[in-house]
Amino acid sequence: MPAICAEQHFGYLVKDLATLWREIIDRRLEPLGLSAARWQPLVVLYRADEPLTQSMLAAALEIEAPTLVRLLDRLDRDGWIERHRCPQDRRAHHVVLTPRALQACADIEDVLDRTRQEILSVAGKRELRACIDVLERIRGQALQLRHDGTPPPESPLTRMTRVPRRAR
Repeated sequence: MPAICAEQHFGYLVKDLATLWREIIDRRLEPLGLSAARWQPLVVLYRADEPLTQSMLAAALEIEAPTLVRLLDRLDRDGWIERHRCPQDRRAHHVVLTPRALQACADIEDVLDRTRQEILSVAGKRELRACIDVLERIRGQALQLRHDGTPPPESPLTRMTRVPRRAR
């Protein structure tokens, strides 16, 4: 079997790191009863600068609306969120965190921060900055390729997850 080239190895490492990182977070959040499917929408809502409608949340999570509705039904049933009619558009609903979810989100942010610090502790600040610069350029190129060479709009999820609202 031929050895893989650096470019192939890079792709495998990026995917493997993302999977490992998510698995560590999921394991640490398991005592709260939260899987990635459950904690990610809560964190997006927690970090949002304004109330999000269901369609805005679906776009931010990059999932289809019917998938989100099923997830929100479970989160609502379990006491994590509430849905309120949007005053500007009665057809739309804002998704609002319950007090229970607000407390859990503070705990989730602590787990995310601790995990990030532990994982990244093996790299110095300069190494990390260089890695981020390269990954952002590669991501930008991939986004342009996905959008037939035109600069794509920034993903709502990327924008919302860049800096936690509570940390600004």
